Amino acid sequence: LKLQFLYFIERGERGGETMGGFAKMMLMMTMALMLVLLWGAISSNRSQEDHIRTIEKEKEQETVVFGDHLRNLEKRIEILDKEVLKERRLAEAHQQVIRELQDENKHRPPPPLPPPPPPPPVDPVNKVPVPTVLTPEGYSLYVPPPEWGGVRALKREAAKKEALITKQVAEASEKRLAMQPQTPWTPLGSIGVILNAYGDEKYVKDALAVARNLQAVMPMIKSITIWAHSANKPFLDEIAQEKPYIKPRYYEDVSIPYVVPKCPKFQAPPPMFLAKIVALTHSPYDTTIVMDNDINICNDFQHLYPTPQRNYDVASAVAPFARWGGSKSDPYANSTLPDDPGTRQAFFQFQERNVGIMILRTKKPVVKQLIRDWLDIYVKDVGDLFNCKKYFHEQPAFREALFKLKGQISERLLPLDKVCREGDAIIGCQLKKGCITDGCDMVHCHVNAMNRHKSRKEIMAR
Repeated sequence: LKLQFLYFIERGERGGETMGGFAKMMLMMTMALMLVLLWGAISSNRSQEDHIRTIEKEKEQETVVFGDHLRNLEKRIEILDKEVLKERRLAEAHQQVIRELQDENKHRPPPPLPPPPPPPPVDPVNKVPVPTVLTPEGYSLYVPPPEWGGVRALKREAAKKEALITKQVAEASEKRLAMQPQTPWTPLGSIGVILNAYGDEKYVKDALAVARNLQAVMPMIKSITIWAHSANKPFLDEIAQEKPYIKPRYYEDVSIPYVVPKCPKFQAPPPMFLAKIVALTHSPYDTTIVMDNDINICNDFQHLYPTPQRNYDVASAVAPFARWGGSKSDPYANSTLPDDPGTRQAFFQFQERNVGIMILRTKKPVVKQLIRDWLDIYVKDVGDLFNCKKYFHEQPAFREALFKLKGQISERLLPLDKVCREGDAIIGCQLKKGCITDGCDMVHCHVNAMNRHKSRKEIMAR
């Protein structure tokens, strides 16, 4: 195109001014077009440079984001490593405890051999031995004919013998305690009752039924503390406004240690028993009466209170049977006592107590120490799943705590004919008719609905 324009210029010089002017105009147009093309090329080059710079900035930003993400991943990996190390150490500690227990069991004397089985009973009609069967453990089990009541009747006979032994132990302990030197007498001070309603509104109503039963029999008791969850606060506070002797307290307002939420052999969730002990540590009374919600008050039991002639620091009943296991008189059912023959023999003779009904002088230092030891031992026993499998409730821990202070604390065993819990290890408590039973001040059983939480006077009037 340039050569063509130069051609026109040459012709313009030859042909005159007219042709030369046209050539000059075309040259100017050509130069303008070349300038436009040059500007376009420069602009395109700048756009490419800007695009390259934009890409480089995006790469830098991606590099920064990737670096932050990488550092976060490194921190998470570090935290996971610490958790894995912690779990590994816990597992090693768990294995160490198992090894120590195994080593401890190696040094223990072997359990005594079971006595030889007695001769089989004789059929009174045919005068021949009753047939026997062999259990998986290798013991012979008598199978009496149906008219004798079957195997269940034999088990019930064994349970009756166990109840008789328990009564004899209680009587012997009562005589031994009567010979103890009495602690200096102090007035009873304020007297109150603590009930626990661990759970929903149903358990609050159970506790209120016990409180009503107690007020009907002993109106002189002016303060009954009911511990419950704060979810029941509206309901319980409304009842407390109508009945001033009800004093609500709530578990969420105090500090409660950790125990496992469930344990295979426990008759109820372990935290329920823990809450009962913690509530006792916050007792506002000088003399505290602790009751379970299956207690039925039959008569006025003020005669069981401490007196100058029969003074004591704590009163409870011997556990009469062990449907739910417990420690009974097992010499190894403890976690803090020294493992020596003398201690084992003494602990064997120190039978488990029934903590469903207790009277405690809670302002005395020795009783405060007893409750603290009870709490610490229970938390230790039920703080992990491995230990809790050896226990069934809070009574073994109380037995151990009371045994540790038996030289410093004065105890009274409540008479079994006053705190009635007659039964066996097969079907449990048999006093289903409640306070109809003669002589009982309290019946510690789940009785039938008609007589539940009714005094003897109320039942007889009906």
